[in-house]
Amino acid sequence: MVEDRGNRWDLEDLAGFVIIGFLSRVVGFIMRSIIIGIGLICLIITVVLGFSVYVFWLVAPFAIIGLLGFGITLLFV
Repeated sequence: MVEDRGNRWDLEDLAGFVIIGFLSRVVGFIMRSIIIGIGLICLIITVVLGFSVYVFWLVAPFAIIGLLGFGITLLFV
């Protein structure tokens, strides 16, 4: 959105130009802040879930072997 000031020295046009420019900057700042915040939250969630899946992937074979051994002991006890 662009507001053209014109060539005349009219205080009303100048005030409108300044107010619209200020409001555009404020709205842009708020939108950028929201998008950056959402991106950081998604990044943190991805890192935490990725680490959790990685740990599960490392522990799963040992858990399967342990549960198999526990099940066999239950059969004979």
